[in-house]
Amino acid sequence: MKISLLITTYNSERYLELSMKSVLRQTRMPDEIIIADDGSKPATAELIERLRPQFSCPIVHVWHEDKGYRRSKILNKAFAVSKGDYLISIDGDIILDPHFIEDHEHFAKRGCFSVGSRVRLTEKNSAKVAADGNIERLRFLHVSTDSPFNAMRCPALTPLFYNTKRCRGCNLAFWRDDIVRVNGFDERFEGYGHEDLELVGRLAMSGLRNRYLRFAALEYHLWHRLVDPSGEQFENNLRLCRELLAKGQYRTEAGMSQYLDK
Repeated sequence: MKISLLITTYNSERYLELSMKSVLRQTRMPDEIIIADDGSKPATAELIERLRPQFSCPIVHVWHEDKGYRRSKILNKAFAVSKGDYLISIDGDIILDPHFIEDHEHFAKRGCFSVGSRVRLTEKNSAKVAADGNIERLRFLHVSTDSPFNAMRCPALTPLFYNTKRCRGCNLAFWRDDIVRVNGFDERFEGYGHEDLELVGRLAMSGLRNRYLRFAALEYHLWHRLVDPSGEQFENNLRLCRELLAKGQYRTEAGMSQYLDK
């Protein structure tokens, strides 16, 4: 099975560098890395070129012009160029546990998509990691978080939590042909919020089972300021999400098909 790791980013070179550093520690490397870049300035491309020689797998940089928060569109473009059978999507402010890819591969199953575990780091601890680059300190009970037990890796317990419903776009994995079938993200979502919830809802409508990988596929989420401080985009997208899911259609009309080879 070939695995593509997709990483979204926007003008956050230091966090992206730490995220890529954590990929190098993986017990199972992805077969390709796709950077889904929502319009970053040239410094991000320069970072990717500087890091490229350290990786044994291809790194594909998918970029479009900065016209505001268009995460749905840039991920659809990344999905379209992906070569993997199985796609794992994270954000560029994520540091991966060394077994992250291995765990996702282990729990990948046809007829399912997976949501992995997340540890949200405090502002203080995130600043410390960003300053010294020491991602090795991110271990169970050795890191200040709002939920320290989320940092415990115990895959033997994971099946007990399969049916716990979670929607987490920064740690989401699915088969490529399943994402093509639902036509990827709905690009009517612009601005921050709920594009992941709508996609997960359609994946479930298509007959797939949502599996939560509690205690496996761990990631550490670096603190950052709110993308939408007013909450206006978030609320508008929540209304859009409800409207679209109420139609009961698992395939969006405004998705990734426009980027696929005809």
